[in-house]
Amino acid sequence: MKIFTALFCLLFVTATTIAQLKDSVLQQILKIDTAYQQDPSIETKKLLMPIALQCKNAGDVRNEYNAWLYIARDIPVNPKNNIFRLECYQQALDLIRKLNDLQEELEINRQIADIYLQQQSFVSAEHELFQIINNPKASDHNLMLATDLLSSVYSYSGKYDKSLFYALKTVKTMRGADTIYALTFYDRLAVIYFDLNNPKSSLHWSKKAYECARRIKNISLMSIIRTTIVINLIDLGRPKEALLLVKADIEKFPSNDPSIRRDNISQLAMCYEALKLFKLADNRNQEIIGMVKNPENHFSLHEQAVSYHHVGKYYLIRKRLFAAKTLLLEALKGYKKSGNETEKKNVYLLLFKADSAMKHNESAISWLQQNIRIKDSIFNDSKNKQIEELQIAYNSEQKDKKIHDLNNSAKVQFLNLKQAESTRNWIIAISIMLLVIAGLLFRQARVTKRTNHTMARKNNMLEQLVTEKEWLLKEIHHRVKNNLHTVISLLETQAKYLHGDALKAMQNSQHRIFAMSLIHQKLYRSDDIKTINMGEYIPELVHNLETSFGVTNHISFKFDITPITLNISYAIPLSLIINEAVTNAIKYAFPDRYRNEIHISLFWDEEQVKLRISDNGIGFLNDPYESANHSLGIELMKGLCSDIDATISFEIANGTAVIVSFNPNLEL
Repeated sequence: MKIFTALFCLLFVTATTIAQLKDSVLQQILKIDTAYQQDPSIETKKLLMPIALQCKNAGDVRNEYNAWLYIARDIPVNPKNNIFRLECYQQALDLIRKLNDLQEELEINRQIADIYLQQQSFVSAEHELFQIINNPKASDHNLMLATDLLSSVYSYSGKYDKSLFYALKTVKTMRGADTIYALTFYDRLAVIYFDLNNPKSSLHWSKKAYECARRIKNISLMSIIRTTIVINLIDLGRPKEALLLVKADIEKFPSNDPSIRRDNISQLAMCYEALKLFKLADNRNQEIIGMVKNPENHFSLHEQAVSYHHVGKYYLIRKRLFAAKTLLLEALKGYKKSGNETEKKNVYLLLFKADSAMKHNESAISWLQQNIRIKDSIFNDSKNKQIEELQIAYNSEQKDKKIHDLNNSAKVQFLNLKQAESTRNWIIAISIMLLVIAGLLFRQARVTKRTNHTMARKNNMLEQLVTEKEWLLKEIHHRVKNNLHTVISLLETQAKYLHGDALKAMQNSQHRIFAMSLIHQKLYRSDDIKTINMGEYIPELVHNLETSFGVTNHISFKFDITPITLNISYAIPLSLIINEAVTNAIKYAFPDRYRNEIHISLFWDEEQVKLRISDNGIGFLNDPYESANHSLGIELMKGLCSDIDATISFEIANGTAVIVSFNPNLEL
């Protein structure tokens, strides 16, 4: 008994010691990783490789896996290190498979795919990611990150239809806990649409990405994403809006960071160039060059090259050929050192244009040859690499297929024998079932004939009831319209004895009641008694206001209305909102009685209907929605929007614009 107790104690102490040793190894690995995060100059490879070997000799698979994982993560990401990083992840992958940790294994697959993407090995990256996507046990988190990276793979390889499909799928599968990735996902969609030359959609997603960056108060990311927004706004013919955005952000989020200031100044230069304010654009471009040449700003070679490239291209457009060529040559130096072949190709083309314009034909031809050489090199290398990867993927697939066929051959033979044995039994059973089914079908036919006769009689009765119901509804709408007109007449009679604010309040009430009566009039005159065609209704409503206020000669009304049909639960609140917004514009927006316009538009914006009522009047001093505005008209519009679950906003620039957005498919 004593010997047994001693052995048990010895085993317990040994197990405890091994567990403590494993914990100490993990702590050592994490300590090295923390030191690297604080000082990236530390070579974690030299520190972690002996630990990996030590764990291998000790049979500590988990910590050997951790060592290889942190070696791969902490090596600087660049083309020189990618091959070694790939080897480290492969080592980690083999080890995690021994531990049967599927989700961690799929995460390693994604890291390997990311390296393949950096190497432009698109087929290999795609293969790794589909191992995650096609795995039924993959977690939602792993699936989401895999589809996002797959979208990036297809974007780099020029397959924008697939890239867009997986980018949208990623956003749809994003849940509340995953919103930390929203900025990345939205920005990817913005870039895809930008590459597809769809500035409207690109602007939509870049604004969503920008709002994410703004929420986390990351001014650096805000300045980067704002560049995409500015380019999209300029492409959409809205450079003034882009300029206002840049100026507002510079004032609200000041920064002394040289990279952020360089982005801000570059954006201002683009806006001034689009607005043909070339003197201001020249000043900003000169400021960029001054910043780049200042060694205290510590710009990277790539940042310097990009700045020289941008300003050189601008000077070339402005026909300042010598200055353009000088800057483009500086950009070329930077791109040569950073190994950016695509940008080198673009600079060679600009140098060709500059020398051609200066009649330096010999050097111009040389630049063009360099451009064509790189273009052909990139095309051929990429093409050959994809063909090679496709061949490897095909061979691997064929081997897997042969193995699968061999494994299934025995099963097929067994199933054939079993099938031959059971065929006879099936034939007998099916024959009996057919006889039973034939009898049931004959009986069912007789029952169906009687049922059809009864249903036909009931359908005739229902049609008569529906006709009577529609007639009654039209009669109700007619009577409601007449009653509302009677109320308007009574208010008009009473208005003769009023003046000042009381008279104005009475007139406003008349306009509101007329807006509702006009809807009932449309309903009883229409074959469709449930919905209103807003394309016909809105001009008639606004014409009544125009006539009532007597502003025909000094206010011009413009309409851009899509023929959208709405049911009465949406049409009445929307008509009252239009009544209030147009009335406010007529009353207060135009102290000057000339060249005044009110523009009313109604259109679909994705899944929502958007109403926009704008004028070119004097506008509000403050945002009516944010300020303590107690105007009855404004409060009424807010309340009506709440009734139909709509959002309302106000734009105060060159007048006032009221924007209302809602989803007419929601049940109220």
